[in-house]
Amino acid sequence: MACQLPLLALLLTAASATAMQCSTSALPHNARVDCWPEIVGASESACHGRGCCWRDDSETVNDDSEPFCFYPADYPAYRLVGSRDSPAGGAALNFRRDSGPSGWPPSRQIDQVSLSVSAHSDRVARIQIADRPDTSRWRVPLPLFGGDETGAAAQQFSVRTSSSAGERFFVQVTRNSDAWPLFDTGSSDSAFGPLLFGDQFIQLSIGLSAEVIYGLGEHLGPFAKPLNQWKRFVLWNHDAEPTPNENLYGSHNFLLAVGKGGRAFGIFLLNSNAQEVMLQPRLGQRATVTYRTIGGILDFFVFVGPTPKDVIQQYHELLGPPMMPPLWSLGYHLCRYGFGNLTRLKYIYERNVKINIPIDVMWADIDYMNEYKDWTVGAENFGGLDTFINQMHSQHRSFVVIVDPGIKNNAKGYLAYDLGIKMDVFMRTADNKSYIVGKVWPGEVLWPDFTHPNATLYWQRSSSEFLSKYPVDGLWIDMNEPSNVYHGSDTGCPKGNPLDFPPYVPHILGYNILFRETVCPSARQYLGSHYDLHNLYSYFEAKATWQVLRTRPDGQKDKRQRQFVLSRSTFPGIQRFAFHWTGDNNADWYNLRYSLSNILSFNLYGIVNTGTDVCGFNSATTEELCIRWTQLGAFYPFMRNHNSLGLPDQDPAAFSPKAQQILRHNIVMRYMLLPYMYTQFYHATANGSTVARSLMEEFPNDEETWLIDDQFMFGPALMICPVTVEGAVDRQVYFPPSARWFQTYENPSSSAEVTAKGLQTVPAPLENIPLYIRGGHVIPMQDPGNDTYHQKLLQPFQLIVAPDADGLASGSLFWDRNGVDDLSLGNYQLMEFSASKGSLSSRLVHQFPIGVQMQLYRLQVLGVATKPASVIVNGRKRQFMYSNGWLSVSNLVGVDLKSPLSASWN
Repeated sequence: MACQLPLLALLLTAASATAMQCSTSALPHNARVDCWPEIVGASESACHGRGCCWRDDSETVNDDSEPFCFYPADYPAYRLVGSRDSPAGGAALNFRRDSGPSGWPPSRQIDQVSLSVSAHSDRVARIQIADRPDTSRWRVPLPLFGGDETGAAAQQFSVRTSSSAGERFFVQVTRNSDAWPLFDTGSSDSAFGPLLFGDQFIQLSIGLSAEVIYGLGEHLGPFAKPLNQWKRFVLWNHDAEPTPNENLYGSHNFLLAVGKGGRAFGIFLLNSNAQEVMLQPRLGQRATVTYRTIGGILDFFVFVGPTPKDVIQQYHELLGPPMMPPLWSLGYHLCRYGFGNLTRLKYIYERNVKINIPIDVMWADIDYMNEYKDWTVGAENFGGLDTFINQMHSQHRSFVVIVDPGIKNNAKGYLAYDLGIKMDVFMRTADNKSYIVGKVWPGEVLWPDFTHPNATLYWQRSSSEFLSKYPVDGLWIDMNEPSNVYHGSDTGCPKGNPLDFPPYVPHILGYNILFRETVCPSARQYLGSHYDLHNLYSYFEAKATWQVLRTRPDGQKDKRQRQFVLSRSTFPGIQRFAFHWTGDNNADWYNLRYSLSNILSFNLYGIVNTGTDVCGFNSATTEELCIRWTQLGAFYPFMRNHNSLGLPDQDPAAFSPKAQQILRHNIVMRYMLLPYMYTQFYHATANGSTVARSLMEEFPNDEETWLIDDQFMFGPALMICPVTVEGAVDRQVYFPPSARWFQTYENPSSSAEVTAKGLQTVPAPLENIPLYIRGGHVIPMQDPGNDTYHQKLLQPFQLIVAPDADGLASGSLFWDRNGVDDLSLGNYQLMEFSASKGSLSSRLVHQFPIGVQMQLYRLQVLGVATKPASVIVNGRKRQFMYSNGWLSVSNLVGVDLKSPLSASWN
């Protein structure tokens, strides 16, 4: 709604302060917002100095995390003083702050703020809170998509705001279909916490009508965050070994909220500064969530939902679809830091090929470089790398190398250095007098400023000679938080600079020092200070690297083909340019267990092609751990085995013959399922869906699924239940009762319907991972090859039909010409399958002469109650096998999936 204020109300005298409302009756424990967010220094007198309440020693508390110092109910507020021209269906208001404590918030206080509420689309509300009058205050330069201002009349949400002069700041967004509150700062006389707006300290608390949330990454730990706890989530990109509850490589301030009946909505804060989100337990139907950042503005997007899938699609639409990965990148990848030389790398590759491990990609970590310098190769240890890459290509396999952003300093004659100096593209010191100097693998380095207008051209020219000689298939960008051995720079950071030493620092890993193990926030970049751009560094580097591959000089890749860029550090929107792996994990059962939470979270964020180092990166793995990890990794969207320097080999051929057999079996299973997996990636790109997804996403009405993060769905049809406990030979699996389930351990011929629903104990011997097919789906598969190229060209297809309780099933298959063409070219086939009580048919949704065979060799149907009298495929009677509800029709000569399919069994 747009508020209309009389002219007489445009001036306002600040309301006089009343006695602080601190009692439990005025503010129950769960409604108390922390007024002393710092780690140390709290005292009763200091708390009162901020105009806040101190918790009485006699009070009983339920959690040690409850704040000692908290805001009173009548803390000085921003109050309405006027309105501006407002967008249709929204509001544009101005507010002035009451007089209050002069020392809090702990930076220059901004007395006047503006509120703008608008419809980004009919399903997405945008709420912006900024200083007033508008200044050059930092705003994130991120392109947004899916906007439709003309849809305001049909918008699926309503807005309420302060409407009378002197009224306390508040904004509420509700969903029209069920009046469900989606974003609520409280009413004019009862806020969840005060709005605070200082130059380097901004805070807003809202009530969240949900029972559990997901998101707020990147962190190591459970996928679900029940709203029954006090919890802090810090977002500041940082190079650190993944540690539970600490800020890691990426920052994604997006949450998916789910409540009774599976009703869902989402909130995204577009802010790139250091920030934290505080969760408080529910009080009645609502929990309090406090957003706190030290720069920029509050720029919220609220997603109406109403289902989790709707919310995810709306969020992905806002930021742009994820890149469709090349088909070759969905195969098995082998890497390690510490091959040491090309001879050893080739030996590892060849010994795995010899034992028939399917391999698509070999990788080189930093030891391939000359003195760890980008775009170089160490001639002594890796001479002949170009020949080996061409050999890999002749075998239709791929090769990827690592590139770090730090460019060796004072290295005259080194192209990347000389060119960077000439083009003046390196990050500069706060006083703009010199380049800021750090230290990483090559020694002292300079960092390219990827926001500079010439940065992409610089990156292209720096890499041109390398890429011409070494035609690698993808680039792996690491250390791009950016990471730094120095704290800030070789000379530290300027003393007293408020960007390096802000009055408040969120509880980041590393003693709450913004510049610990990274660049001084006061460093200058083309678009602003690193203080504002730190979390965006990887985004701009990924975009430039993607452009390098699109325009590479060898002609192997071009603008019409998909690229492969893998980034450790991430920020919303990076999925348009890069994929992700979750960094330097440990080879232990805890990291195996919670790797899945990371995969599920990044699928929420839109970075669907995410993986974790299979078998672990740091510390030595064990045979059992590597087997169990490979079983799970076979269902990661991105599957790469990678470990660190000085550790025992952990490629499949390094283990016992029995282990090799198990590892091969599980990798082969991935290759069999590639048509189904590839199709899920297509849907993610085309429709904004996830690839790996939680049971909650598929069964939001079933509250038992909400906290489950040790089993998951790949697409809608496969449920994977990994073993993540050492020595276990069985595990508990939850079977949502609303679905029909079929188990499939070794192969579909051993499939049997799961009759017991709910939580069940199932066998899980070391040889197998519990894997289940959900009724109601048709799954396309393929006979496995030893690489994706030959599998794509030569191997026939098979279909598994798993009907639901009503005998219905559906599915789809995406297949293309060469596995790399951009989707916009339309060089692909897309077909849909539909089964109904004894029959199966297909229709072509998108047809293109892709030039590869798509022969259907086998059709399998599960859950067939009685042996059919006959099976007819495309008008011809076929021989079949039947056993215990499993129907198999093989040797389907002459059945081409590029043409409509018709089958029946009666």
